Amino acid sequence: YLQLREQKGLLECFDRIFFDGISLVKLMNYFLSTDVPRLSFDMTSLAGTVFDWCIINEYSCFFVGSYDNEVRSSVAKINKVYRKLKIMGYRNGYFSSREGLIGFAKRLAKQKPDVVIVGMGAVLQELFLVELRGSGWQGTGFTCGGFLHQTATSEGINYYPLWINRFQLRWLYRILNEPRL
Repeated sequence: YLQLREQKGLLECFDRIFFDGISLVKLMNYFLSTDVPRLSFDMTSLAGTVFDWCIINEYSCFFVGSYDNEVRSSVAKINKVYRKLKIMGYRNGYFSSREGLIGFAKRLAKQKPDVVIVGMGAVLQELFLVELRGSGWQGTGFTCGGFLHQTATSEGINYYPLWINRFQLRWLYRILNEPRL
């Protein structure tokens, strides 16, 4: 981590770090004696707020993550609910090489999307945003983990049933719904 930070100026790239797991939130609240909220890029937390913010400010969005069919399906579902969202494009989150990832980050930076939402899994999605920022991009990035996959595989835009969210059992639902993960 320290080597990466020194090489990429990692700390300069991040404005905010959010906790999305309820266990981590409870631990942070206990040990820090503070009120750390659970903020995750999904429809139970940040996603809808971010999409509304983009619409109000007329910001463009680009999505990176998941497989081709899943990112396409997710973007179609998001566009159906958030019709005024300016979607510049989308791309799967699989690159054949590090050079391919860096090349795409450079091309995307030149397109200048205002918001980039990346769901490539922990570490890769963060590294992608670091490369994007290092390519001169000045927008706002969000990592979204499995959001694109979850949206693609759900009936609508909401992956979690209301009662699962209410009782903070998203982790259990995901384990039961997607045991391979």
